[in-house]
Parts: sequence; C-alpha cells; structure tokens
Amino acid sequence: MKRFFSSCLLLLAVSPVLFSQVGSRSTAFRPEVHGLKFVNSLQVEVINDVRMSGFCGGMVYTALDYYKARKTVPSQTYAPANGTPLYTYMWGRQRSSVIDNIDKWTELFVNPFGWRTSEFFNWGLQGYGGGRLEELKKEIDKGSPVPLGLFKPGDGGAGPHHQVLAIGYNGGRYKGDLGAYKEDLEIMVYDPNFPGVTKILKPNPAANIFYYKDDPGNARCQWQTYFVNKKYNYTAPPTIAAGPVSTAAEVKELLLEIRTGGDDLRGGNDNLNVTLNFKTRPSQTISNVNRSARWIGNYTETVPVRLLTPVPLNELKSITLSTTFGGGIGGDNWNMDAVRVLHNDQELLWRSSSPVYRFTGSAKTLTLPLTVNPSADGKARELIVEFVTGGDDLRGGNDNVDLTIFYKDGSKQLVKNLNKGAGLGGGSYKAYTVILNRQVPVTEIKAVALATTFGGGIGGDNWNLDVFKVAARGGGAYKVIVEKEGTPLKRFTGSDQYYMVNATTD
Repeated sequence: MKRFFSSCLLLLAVSPVLFSQVGSRSTAFRPEVHGLKFVNSLQVEVINDVRMSGFCGGMVYTALDYYKARKTVPSQTYAPANGTPLYTYMWGRQRSSVIDNIDKWTELFVNPFGWRTSEFFNWGLQGYGGGRLEELKKEIDKGSPVPLGLFKPGDGGAGPHHQVLAIGYNGGRYKGDLGAYKEDLEIMVYDPNFPGVTKILKPNPAANIFYYKDDPGNARCQWQTYFVNKKYNYTAPPTIAAGPVSTAAEVKELLLEIRTGGDDLRGGNDNLNVTLNFKTRPSQTISNVNRSARWIGNYTETVPVRLLTPVPLNELKSITLSTTFGGGIGGDNWNMDAVRVLHNDQELLWRSSSPVYRFTGSAKTLTLPLTVNPSADGKARELIVEFVTGGDDLRGGNDNVDLTIFYKDGSKQLVKNLNKGAGLGGGSYKAYTVILNRQVPVTEIKAVALATTFGGGIGGDNWNLDVFKVAARGGGAYKVIVEKEGTPLKRFTGSDQYYMVNATTD
C-alpha cells in the first residue's frame, strides 16, 4: 500500500493537469524612465577591419546598473562617441555580457541540420525542471529585471543575435507545461534598439520562433529561443553630468556630428580641435574633441561642443575644424564625408560629400559658415537603407548590389557597390547611410532600385532579399519611403538582377 501511494504522488507531481497558470508579474523598470535614451547604433573595431555592430548587451547591463544604483540614466539622446566615459563603460559591459554567457551562446550553435530547433524553442516555454521560462519567472517574481540572450533562427552563425532586458511577463491561459495556449505567453522587455518603449516578446509555436507582438512579420526581430542571463553582476555606473541647456537665444553647447569616410581619424597625437568664430566676440577653441580616441571609417560620431563662455545665438559666424596632424611618412590623413552642427534642434550647418574635406599633414584646417535659420526645411539629406538577407547570401567580392535613386524631375543618383564588396550572410541585417547628392523635399523622391552585378552560369551568385527598408532623413525630416518584406521579397539571380520600388512620400 505504501509503495502504491508513493507512485501516485510521483505521477501527480509530473502530470501537466496539475500545472497552474503562469500568471502575470512586472518589475518597476520602465524603459521610458530607466532605459538609455539613444538607439543602439554603436560600432567598435575589434581588430583591423573587423567590427562589432551594436552594444545591445552593454546597453542592457548599463541600464540595469543605473536602475540598481537608483541613479538617473544619462539624458543624452545621441549615441556616445568613442573615448567618452559612457562609451568606455558600455564597451566594458558589452564584453562582460558576452563573456559571462559564452557557454550559453556556444550551446545554441550546436544544431546540425536543424535537428534541435524545436528543442531550443521549447526551452523558452518550459516553466518547470530548469526551463528558461521557470528561470525568468523566478527573477521577475523577486522584482528583479533580468537580461536575456536572443538567438536567431536558422544557421546560428548568421546572427545577428541580440540581448534585451526582461521586465515582466504575462502567461495568459498558458501553464508553462508545453501544452495548450503557448501563444498566450508575453514577455515584456527593454530593447536598446527601441528606446523609450516596452516591447512584448511572444512565441509562434507553428514557426518555432519568438517575435515582437507589434511587428510580427519583421524578420529582423525574430528569434529561435532565448536564455536567461543569471551571471549578470552589478557594477557601479559612472555619474554622467548633463550638459548645459542652451536657450533659443543663447548658446552654451552645440552638437557636432561628423561622419568619417574611407580614411580614419587616428587619435592619439592626431586629433581634432574646434574653433567657434563670432561676429564681434573673440573666438573660442575647444581642443581634442575626439578625446584622443580613434574615429573609425564609414561611421558617424556625435560630440557635444561646450562653449567656454555662452554667447547669443546671433553672434555665431563660422566653425573651424583643425587637426594636429604631423606631415611626412607616417603622418595621419582623414576623410570627413559629412559634418552637421546643431543648436538644440536647429541645424546651423550641413555639408556632405565624398569627402567634404581630406585632412592631411599639409591641409589641416577647414572653416565653414554657420547659418542661423530654422532647420526644419523638410529637405532630406540622406537615405538610411536597410537589408535583411534570407536563406541565400550575397557573396560580395565581384557580386555586389548597386542602388539608384530616382527623382520626380527625371534625374537620378547612382550609388555603386553599396555593400562595398562585403558579403551579406543568410539571416543577417545591414544598414547603410547614403548621402544624397543634393538636398530635396522628401516628396521629390520617386523610386529606389537595386541592381546586382551577378554573372550567370555555373558558379554565379544568387541572393534572397527578405526585407528592404529605406528612410529619408535630414532637415527636420524623417520618413520611411520604402518598406517591403517577403520570404523572399526578391531573389536576385544571374538572369534576374533588378528590383525597383516606388517611394511612398505622401
């Protein structure tokens, strides 16, 4: 009798019928209050020409550090420049977020022929026996936000994988038993790619993916599974003082955006000084605005330029950029492809070319006028072009993609080799900034076309494009003018190399 009773207890303990519903719980973390205010758009060059794009783990760790320290997060809405205290801190936390969980990431790469896809997906739904959902609930139920690692579906080597901060959950009717109503589960997260909003991660059991509730078809935001980062350790974050607030009539600080082209700014002893020239007052020079840090090629850095003494807005005359380069063999050269100066949200200067100016040991100074006019003229200065590659990659090398912009007046702009010879792996996401050769109202952009340079025959390349998005930006304007997706949206081959989309500008 005793043996029978014990067996019944064991049966009851594992029976799914006895699972209670997962329930609902939230922490006090609010992305609009506790999350960092800028988009995860940072890049760092790890070794020569090999870059890490995005500091998602570093931003998650940093936001959580400030939250636990009960300190207000930095107020800046632009990504910090290399060499600044916030950038340095986040980069350190980024490394920690990856190293802390190298075993978790490595485990998910082991999925030959996709045999473990369902298993990995179900880990995120398992509310018992050490499942990811059980681990997540334990942390959230204690009131503690917890970092998550998100792993892309398909070939795990393709990425891009991601990190977010779980701040709550709602199980709906789901019991955490891998049974009915899996699709009810919602995990609330802070995602550094979407500052100021709460994203909701949901499972799609039919496709074995997790996705965002407000954007279910976006391949960029789909993951095979997640893991709970239980190795996060608190570190005291730096105190970042807010800059002085300029008024409409008085300038205390300007924002300087500079895009480096194909030749970098070395840093060290080769740096950038900024001089502000005024109509009736003495000039002010702010030295080493790059803080001796390197500014990598084909990347935009944003730095505040704090005036030594505030001046009236109408005193601004021009800005002088000067480098400290030495000449001769080994001297630095730097291509500046774009420069923008902002006072609050007012655009005082915008120049773009390839390059605007090449600084060398003998050409070290450039002066540009500052214009005090409203910046919201509605004219686009650049396009942000985004690709998500599907199951067949873009090879690169001799197999590349060109972009053509068509304007309503009949003119066009051709950008050859948009990918700069680099391959785009299956499942990868890539964004490019295309400087327009003239400033135009967004409504004057008629269409955008892609053309590949593939050769045909045996060995010719094919490319599956799943997502194509284009946004026009500048002059107070930001508008998505192309947003298309499919599986694939377009398959480029040796005999089918062209894809054109009309712009939506109304």
